[in-house]
Amino acid sequence: MNKKKLNSDKRGKVGIKKPPTKKAAKKFPTRTTKKTSTNRKEPSGAINFYIDKNQSNNTGSKSEESNEVIMLHQEKRQSSSTYPESNEILKDDYLGSNSNQPESQSQKSGCGCSGIIIGVLVVAIMYSAIRYLIDKNNFTKGSEAYAQADCEIAINSFVKITNTWRLYDIGDYAYHAQQKLIECQAFQVPADEQILGDLSSAILLYRDFMLDYASSPLSQEASNRIQSIFTQTDADALVSEELCDKIFFFERENLIPQKNSLLPNLLSECGQTYEEVDDYYDAIRMYSKFLSEFPNHSLASRVEDALARVIVLDARSSGAGTIPTPNRSGKTSDGSTVVIIQNDSPERLKIVFSGPDSRIEELASCSFCKTYSLIEPSFCPEQGPIGKYILPPGRYDVVVQSVTDSGVTPWTGNWNLVDGDEYYSCFFITEVKP
Repeated sequence: MNKKKLNSDKRGKVGIKKPPTKKAAKKFPTRTTKKTSTNRKEPSGAINFYIDKNQSNNTGSKSEESNEVIMLHQEKRQSSSTYPESNEILKDDYLGSNSNQPESQSQKSGCGCSGIIIGVLVVAIMYSAIRYLIDKNNFTKGSEAYAQADCEIAINSFVKITNTWRLYDIGDYAYHAQQKLIECQAFQVPADEQILGDLSSAILLYRDFMLDYASSPLSQEASNRIQSIFTQTDADALVSEELCDKIFFFERENLIPQKNSLLPNLLSECGQTYEEVDDYYDAIRMYSKFLSEFPNHSLASRVEDALARVIVLDARSSGAGTIPTPNRSGKTSDGSTVVIIQNDSPERLKIVFSGPDSRIEELASCSFCKTYSLIEPSFCPEQGPIGKYILPPGRYDVVVQSVTDSGVTPWTGNWNLVDGDEYYSCFFITEVKP
């Protein structure tokens, strides 16, 4: 429905001007325009206005226009089913086009998202700054404890850094804390064993730490603690089979302080430890090293007895041959007991007596003696060097074995040596073919 507008000119004439009809192609559909007529029947719901031109202030108007009555119709808005196009026109003219509303909502939505992003960034920056200060404080405390080898405190501080999420590792505190944390956790293992009193395990674990973290500042502290434990702990309370297996490492790396006073005790105790578990080979190693390096030590006599005893046990366990007590070869003038042994073999021999007195002797080889093949001599060749050993009377475990050829089966026996008697025996080698 076309709109109508009330206009006034200078003459006071009131007329009705019709706006141009809008083209349907643009926006609205074409519809029939109704001419205004004073005699038409008004539509239902219209409100009539009558203006008497005689009452107008313009008294000079023509008489035929004085009685003209203009009826203005104010149409009551109908439902969309009655006046659909009219309702759309009113919306467009008086409420404005709705085409701008989605754009406004989009702008508001964009502003909202930007605000959220900015807010998140602000929170993230604030969190990172606070996290940085906390990390710095924990790293300082942890590093101070780390420098003092107090890894229990250091671990507690470093874990607070490594176990916490952060947007960005400002200052690389998390990275460096992780490295020191790994070292401290490894170092704390032997430290805990030391606190619990298992000093042998503590020493071994400190050694492992030194090998695994040689470049760590804590490696020197591990070395110091090893030396401290060796110094402050008695050997008998310290040694174990595992520790004795590494005793030569500690000696070589100078981790046993006061070597001349501490090492002999450690060697003696290690020899006994191995002997108790029937590890005769390692027991012999410990006792032999003791006697070679500390022959004048106060424990030397006891260690020599132990070594002789273990050599006998080792020979028996390896299937040594048995030799009876040698024949008496004479009497001694002073009543002592004398044993004479002659080496008729090309190998150097070790002769061991374990009894009322312990003796470990070596007898030189016979340079011109031979190894017999199938037929052995029926009597002693009496060609090689002779050893004469004066012993207290009594019963002795005896071992005779080759020093230069480990493939030679040793001999062992239990000899009862009588006071005032002299005994003679010779030894030669017979090759036994399979």
